[in-house]
Amino acid sequence: MNMMFTNNQELLSFLNSTPAKSETSTDALDSFYQMTLLNPIEDFLSRPKKGLRYDLIQLGFQMATESFLNQSNYKSNTHAQAVAANFSEDSISLKLFYDVVELLHSGSLIVDDIEDQSKMRRGKPTLHEIYGVPLALNAGNWLYFWPLMRIQNAKISDTLKQKALLECHKTLLLAHTGQALDIGVKVKDVNPEQIGALVFKTMELKSGALAALAMKLGALCVIENTTDDLDQDVFSSVGKFGSHFGQLLQIYDDIGNLSSMTNPQKRFEDLILMRPSFFWFALASLCTENEYQEIIKKISQKCENEYLIELLEQKQLLKFANAQASALKDKWLEQLFLALPNLSFNLKQKIQNTLGRLSNAY
Repeated sequence: MNMMFTNNQELLSFLNSTPAKSETSTDALDSFYQMTLLNPIEDFLSRPKKGLRYDLIQLGFQMATESFLNQSNYKSNTHAQAVAANFSEDSISLKLFYDVVELLHSGSLIVDDIEDQSKMRRGKPTLHEIYGVPLALNAGNWLYFWPLMRIQNAKISDTLKQKALLECHKTLLLAHTGQALDIGVKVKDVNPEQIGALVFKTMELKSGALAALAMKLGALCVIENTTDDLDQDVFSSVGKFGSHFGQLLQIYDDIGNLSSMTNPQKRFEDLILMRPSFFWFALASLCTENEYQEIIKKISQKCENEYLIELLEQKQLLKFANAQASALKDKWLEQLFLALPNLSFNLKQKIQNTLGRLSNAY
C-alpha cells in the first residue's frame, strides 16, 4: 500500500501553523524542512518492503470482526449486524493505521541501524551513511512522534483515538526496553541456562511488540462505527498472536542472516557482537557447558569467519533453528485457534498462509 506520507502537505501545514512568526518566507522554510527532514524520510519510505505488517493489520481486523459477529449476545442483534455490514477495509481508521505502523517501524529501523553501525538497509546504504548520524537519528526519532499526531488529528471517534494512542505508547515503551536488552546485554555475561529466557524476552519486546500493535490496531477498527466495545479476551488473543508472529519473524530474520552469503558483515553480526539472538539460544541448547564456554572464548578473541561457518555445520544450527521455528509456529497457531474457536475456515487458512510466508521472506 502506498504511504500517505508521500503527500507531505499535511505535514507542511502543521509545521507552518505554529504561532512563532519568522521573517523567512514560507517557501524558504519548506525547502529547509525538505532538505533536513523530509528527504531522508522519503528516501527510506520509498524503499521496497515485504508488506507483512500490512497483512497483520488486515488479519487483526478480520479476526476481531468475525469474533464480534460470533459473540452470543450479538447473534440476534440487528443493530450489530448492520454495523458489521459497514466494516470495510477501506475505512479511514484502517488506512490510517497502515501508515502508523509502517512509520513507527521505519523509525525503529533507522535508529537500530545507527546503534548497530549497519551499512545497508533494504538494498541501499543506511540513512546515516547517506545523510550522517545527526540527521538520520533525528529523522528516526521524529518518526516515533508524527504517527501519534496523525492519530490525534484523524477524523475518527475519540474512543478509537484514545485506545489507539494508548497502544502506540505502550508499544514504544516495550520496544525500547527490548532494544536495551538487545544492545546492552552480552551473552558472555549470562549463564547458559538463562540464555533462552533472555532471548525470547528480547524478541517478545523488540519484535513482538510492534507486530502485536499492528494486529491490535486492526482489531480496534471494529469499533469505528459502533458504540459497542471489543471483548477483552478477543483483543488480548489477537495481540498475543501478533506478539508470537513478531517473534517468529525475528527468528526467520536471524536464520536468513546466518544462511546468507551476500552480506558477510551482517551474516555473523549477532554472534560476533554477542547479542541475545536466537542462535545463542540454539548454541546453549545444543552444546555442553564446556563446549559453550569454549565457543564464547573463541568468539571473544575475534575468530575468523571460517570458524563460525564450521560451527554452523558442526552443530547443524540452521537445521535446529528451522525445526524450532516450525514447532513454535504450530504451537502458537493451536493456541490461537483454541482461544478464538469461531474463526472461519477461510480466515484460518489465510492466517496459516501468512505465517508460511515468513520462511520465504528471509
